[in-house]
Amino acid sequence: MIDNTYLIKAIDAYPYNLPEAVEALNYALSYDGENVFALQLMAKIYAEQLKDYHNAMIYFEAAMQADMSQPSLYPDYINIAIKVADYLNAQKLIEFALTLRGTNKALIYSLQAYLYESLFKYKISALKPFIKSV
Repeated sequence: MIDNTYLIKAIDAYPYNLPEAVEALNYALSYDGENVFALQLMAKIYAEQLKDYHNAMIYFEAAMQADMSQPSLYPDYINIAIKVADYLNAQKLIEFALTLRGTNKALIYSLQAYLYESLFKYKISALKPFIKSV
């Protein structure tokens, strides 16, 4: 229960007061090292604020080991996998996330499009209605 108090403090402080958020997350993780939401928020801090994608992926993997059925993990983790060009892992995550109940499928499909764009896998013919003739 105490770890949830620190988790709520971390969520409240993020992203406006990073030192307070990180301190609260460290306390939450010291009480429960497998708290999925604390691990996910720590991963987001590493990815979004520090641009340390390696450590972010480590925290995301730890969160997935704690609970793979948590649908909120996947959009951020997929986005990071695409940014670091881990395309095979990103595709596997997308496929798995689409099988979970409660997943924001529209967001996952938009990440699928982002992955295809990163791989240059799109058809120009599909874009013709959106391209003005010169």
